[in-house]
Amino acid sequence: MIDYNKKYLKYKSKYLKLKTLFGGEEDILETTKLIESVFNGASIGVSKRLKNELKKLRENGYTIDYSQIQSKKLILTDIDGSIVEITIPMDFPFHNITLYKIQQKINTPLSFIVDLIAKIPYTKPNVLVYCHPYKIDKEGHYLYNLIQKSIKESGLVECSIYTLDISGDPNILADGFSDEFINRYSINPSFDIVFLLDCAGPWEKLQKPEFYNFDAICVLIDKVLKIVKQNGKLIISKIIAPELYEKLLSHYSNSIPFISEESLDKVIQINKT
Repeated sequence: MIDYNKKYLKYKSKYLKLKTLFGGEEDILETTKLIESVFNGASIGVSKRLKNELKKLRENGYTIDYSQIQSKKLILTDIDGSIVEITIPMDFPFHNITLYKIQQKINTPLSFIVDLIAKIPYTKPNVLVYCHPYKIDKEGHYLYNLIQKSIKESGLVECSIYTLDISGDPNILADGFSDEFINRYSINPSFDIVFLLDCAGPWEKLQKPEFYNFDAICVLIDKVLKIVKQNGKLIISKIIAPELYEKLLSHYSNSIPFISEESLDKVIQINKT
């Protein structure tokens, strides 16, 4: 069994050493450097989100030990000396921080910190653009106006736009059709709108005459729909097989044509209800 009293004394000494460096508002620059160095390549907005929540903790009397941040961990202590360890996932804020009780005084509930961090919903809308090897803020998408039109019509305000690709410098470097990616983001569907506008790979291959497979195309679409939030949308373009457009509209009862002057391609919107 772990001797929590020894752990407490060990971490208590760390707090005293780190308090001058990380104890107040003057630590913002150093905190930013630490978080960004550890979460290099993680989803955009991670450092900003973490800084805001850590600021709330400091304002509520918590001292923050950054000594284990290289292991994606932070150690927190409140004014009564109660200690909590949190582990931060690389895909935060899509997945919540994990909490571990290291040493907890009797009658000091964990509910405060649970409510403050782990159960705060990430309410800012998220939009994902498949198959774009750059960040939208660095390299504009050729269908950017179509993307903005859909966001506006959906009533999303101050949304974060993420890009996804298997190469280059997107916000999320991954195979968006892989089971690993789909499973990670479908546990709690993360995106209000997903755009499937300019994909090669299986999306394009399965539409070619020699490989055409309508059922397999629908399997790809169904997989991507898993990461779309309830009442969210999947916007599909690059429909090159002649009969595919009408078949998809017929197959998906919640689908409608998406009209945009910017795109000469046919575009379909599937509403997830």
